Amino acid sequence: MPRTYHGLGLQFLYPENWRVDESEALSVTLETPEGAFLSITRLPDASHFESAMAQIRRAMEAEYEGIESEPLQKSFGAHTADGFTQRFFYLDLLVTSHVLSIARDHQAWVLHYQAEDRDMEALGRVFDAIVAQIVDPSAASPQPPEH
Repeated sequence: MPRTYHGLGLQFLYPENWRVDESEALSVTLETPEGAFLSITRLPDASHFESAMAQIRRAMEAEYEGIESEPLQKSFGAHTADGFTQRFFYLDLLVTSHVLSIARDHQAWVLHYQAEDRDMEALGRVFDAIVAQIVDPSAASPQPPEH
């Protein structure tokens, strides 16, 4: 049975076996049993997208050697989210990280989701279902895919 998150001006369903961490101000992180995560950070407004996303990019590049980055644009119904994908090796595992900026109803968020590459296909569908609920709550499916 999915759980419902309420906070940061958002409401969305997520799998019941995921852990929720709200220890950072204006941010929530959902962590899967596999160690993948979805971090959602509320920004004061969309004018902060560029600096917030650059900060994430710099932090990732400082942490991981040989990181590859490419632009990312994802569609969620009639809405589009822009950002970038990064791939890197950690402990001999290929990891994929997506960072997206989303604006809705005069609110702005940066979403960062990351998983081991072999898990990203399945987990990515769950992450995308959660993001779809954030982008357009009226078009969200009643339950996210289970994982």
